[in-house]
Amino acid sequence: AQTRAEIAAGCAWLGLEHPPAKLAESWQVYEHNRVVGAPFAGGAQSDAGAAYLFEGASGDLLLTFTNDGAGGDHFGAAVARAGNDVLVGAPLDSGVGAAFLFDGATGERLNVFRGPDAAEGDLFGASVAPIGDDVIIGAPVAEGAGAVYRFNRTGDAPSKTYLPPDGSTAFGTALATVGRDFLVSAPGGELEQNPAAFVVDGATSNVIQTFFPLVPIPFRDRFEPPLAASG
Repeated sequence: AQTRAEIAAGCAWLGLEHPPAKLAESWQVYEHNRVVGAPFAGGAQSDAGAAYLFEGASGDLLLTFTNDGAGGDHFGAAVARAGNDVLVGAPLDSGVGAAFLFDGATGERLNVFRGPDAAEGDLFGASVAPIGDDVIIGAPVAEGAGAVYRFNRTGDAPSKTYLPPDGSTAFGTALATVGRDFLVSAPGGELEQNPAAFVVDGATSNVIQTFFPLVPIPFRDRFEPPLAASG
């Protein structure tokens, strides 16, 4: 019962009003199983966060992932499968954010990724995704207007940094892989800013396509707790 409540809290933080009916929107398929993040899960510390691996057919809990961090890390704010592994973002870890790679069979932590020149409130780990043999991690407040960093799965420094087109902000709020390329959102930080999403060539960093919504969606509606925490 506690796990279900924690997952419901995580879904609410992601804007899902009815977790039982819409829970799959925050899950990532892991072979025939499901990975779901619960950034408000308490454990030893308030809002430290957790991620859970469930068996797809039965719904049985197979593994629980945590980072043993301090309260308020929001571990599990973003989750993704990366081959046989599980990638979990914690955008408030140590105030700057981090992402964690786990073995999807054993739950063993394989690597921890942190942003270069990390600063308070970068929200590194707000979004995560695999790309080829690497992983990409969004930090929508880093570098001034946001950034996406590409890491080798065993590395501790990014091999490539993707920056937003001119005029875009909060770049890296959400990520999705499209073959060797990826889709990244840049919702902006003010009501008058028109948010956008971009398809980025993973090899060249060139923007392949740009999408604009009909109605702007303010960035603060998506990440109100981190923005409040960073002032």
